[in-house]
Amino acid sequence: MTIKIYGLLVLLLPVLAFGQDLSGKWSGSLTQGRPYLMEITVSQFGKVLNGASRFTGDDGDFVEMRFTGIIDGTTVTMNENEVSIIPSGLSCALKKLTGHFRVDSATREMVIEGNWTSNRVYENKQYHNVPVSSSGAFRVVMGINLQLAKKAKKAIRPLDGYFKKENIPNAKIAPLAVLREADVVFSRRIWREIDLREKNNQYMAAPKGRLIDALMDAVSAGALTAYDPIPSKDDPNGDQFGTPLTTEKAKLKLADSAVMNIIDKKTGDKTGSKMVAGEFNPDSVVKFRIKEDEFFDKQRSVYEYRIIGIAPVIRHKIEGVATAFDYQPAFWLYFPAARKMLAKKEIVNNRNDAADLSFDDAFSKRLFTSYIIKERIDQYEKLNPDIRTDRLLTQMMKDLRMNQLPRHIECFDNSNFQGKYPVSAIVVFKDGKPSKKDYRHFNVKTVEGPDDFATMEEAVLRRYRRVLDEETGLPQLIVIDGGKGQLSSAIKSLKLLGIDKQVTVIGIAKRLEELYYPGDQYPLYLDKRSETLKVIQQLRDEAHRFGITFHRKKRDKGTLATELELIEGIGKTTAEKLLKYFKSVKKIREANTEVLQEVVNTKQAKAIVEYFGVKD
Repeated sequence: MTIKIYGLLVLLLPVLAFGQDLSGKWSGSLTQGRPYLMEITVSQFGKVLNGASRFTGDDGDFVEMRFTGIIDGTTVTMNENEVSIIPSGLSCALKKLTGHFRVDSATREMVIEGNWTSNRVYENKQYHNVPVSSSGAFRVVMGINLQLAKKAKKAIRPLDGYFKKENIPNAKIAPLAVLREADVVFSRRIWREIDLREKNNQYMAAPKGRLIDALMDAVSAGALTAYDPIPSKDDPNGDQFGTPLTTEKAKLKLADSAVMNIIDKKTGDKTGSKMVAGEFNPDSVVKFRIKEDEFFDKQRSVYEYRIIGIAPVIRHKIEGVATAFDYQPAFWLYFPAARKMLAKKEIVNNRNDAADLSFDDAFSKRLFTSYIIKERIDQYEKLNPDIRTDRLLTQMMKDLRMNQLPRHIECFDNSNFQGKYPVSAIVVFKDGKPSKKDYRHFNVKTVEGPDDFATMEEAVLRRYRRVLDEETGLPQLIVIDGGKGQLSSAIKSLKLLGIDKQVTVIGIAKRLEELYYPGDQYPLYLDKRSETLKVIQQLRDEAHRFGITFHRKKRDKGTLATELELIEGIGKTTAEKLLKYFKSVKKIREANTEVLQEVVNTKQAKAIVEYFGVKD
C-alpha cells in the first residue's frame, strides 16, 4: 500500500513541481445566476497565458471573449479583457477567473476550478465599470466534455420563424428637440383619458403585451418611481410627482380595492369605513390618464404635444352600493423616465407582426384616441387673441390634412319642405369667425322635387362660377353638410369649373359627426372634444340656421300667396306683387280700393275688398 502511494506521488511530482503546459481546449461549466457551458482555448508561453473563452446558455446564444492570464505554481489567473462575439441586444460581464490546477486522482483528468468576480460589463457596444461586483464558481477539464456539449446542444431551440426580431430589443428613444421658453408663443396644459375599450386603443390591453404589465414590471424592478396621486397643499392636483411610493404601496394602489364598512360587534352599528385591498387584476385597468403640454414653437414653426405623466386609472368599489367611485389615478409615473423602457416593449399588432412598433412609438406618433377631461390655457393667449387664431388654424390644418391654413372657410346647406320651396345657403368664416356680410342665399332654379344632391350641385356651381367671374378669391376649405352623396355632387360642380384640386373639400355627416373626403370610402373621426370638430360643427349649425330661416320666410310667403290666389282675378304673379308691396296679408286686408289700385286694377281691387269684407 505504501509503495502504491509513493508511486502515485512520483507520478504527480513532475506536474506539481516542474510545471504543466495548459495549452489546449478545456470545457466545463460556469455559474452566473444559472449554469453556462464554458469552453476555453489556452496558449501558454512560459507562465503567460493567452486565449479565448466561450459561454453558451440554454437558449443556444453564446458570448466569446479574449483573455490573458498567468500560471504561478498551481494557481491559474485569467482576465477577460475584450468581447469578440456577442448577439445583438445582449450584455455580458468581463470576469477575472482565479482557480487551481490539479489532476483528478480518480479520472486522471487535468482540472482547473475556482471562483470568478466581475465589476466590468459590455453593453450597447460599450464597456462600463459597475459599482457592485458579481461573482460565481467555475470548473473546466482538459479536452471536450462530450456529455456537457451534448446537453448544451439539446438545449438549443430552433428559431421560431425565418428571421430574428432585433429592432425593438435594440431600439433607442428618439431625442426631443431642445425647447426654449422664448420660442414658445402658445402653451396649454391638458389632461386626457385613454379608454382601452375603444377599438383604436385595444392594443394597449392585449394579453401578450399589456401597457400596465410593462409599467408595473419597471416599477417592480426599481426602474420607474410611482408617485402618490393624493392632493396636498403643495400639489393641489396630486400630479406633480411630489410624494414617491414604494413598490409595495404602488401595487396596493392597483389592487382591486373596496370600501368596507366598520361594524361595532356589540351594537351592530356602522362606526366608519376602511379601504380593503384585494388582488391586482391587470384586466381591471381599462383607462389611462395622461398629463401633457401642447405648444407652438415659433423657432421650428411646429405644433407639438409632449406627455409629462401617465397614470393607470382605477375605480374603487363600495360595499352594498351597485355603483362605484369615479375613475381616479392609482399613481402617477414620470413619462420621460419611462420612455427608454417603453421603446423596448413591442405593441401587439394583429394585422402585421413585422410592424415593429413600440409603446414609445405609439405615444410619440399619437396612435391612440382620447378625450380631454381638463385643460388650462396660458394667460398669454388670452392677452393675444391672434395667437389663439393662429394656433386654432394650425391645428385645423394638421387635423384635416391640409397644406395651407384655412383662413377662409365656406359651408353649404340645403333646405326644403317635401320638395317645395327648396333653398340653399352658404356661410363664411374668416380666421375662425363668422363673416356675416359674406353670407348668401340661393333660390333653387333647376331642381324639381326633393333632390338634395342636385340642389347641392346647383348651389356650388352657381357660387363658384360667380367667384371666378368676379375674381373674389377661392376659400381654402369648403364644408358640405351631408355625407358621400352631397360631397360627390359638390365635387362634380367643382370639376366642371376646374377648381376641384385647388381647395380642400370635406363633408360632415350628422349621425356620428364623421368627416368624408372625396374618393375615400373611410371617414375621418375626430375627438369629440377637438377644437377642429367644434369649428366645423359651428359652421354646419350656422349654415343650417341661416338656410332654414330663409326657407321659412319663403314658405310663409308661398302660403300667403296661395291664399290671395283664392280671390277671383288674382293670380300667382299678382299675389306676389301685392305681398312685395304691402309686406303682409294683414295690410292687404286693411287696405281700401284706392290704396289697392296703386298695385292692381280697379276690378281686382274691388274683388280683394269684397273678399276681405273691407268698407271703403
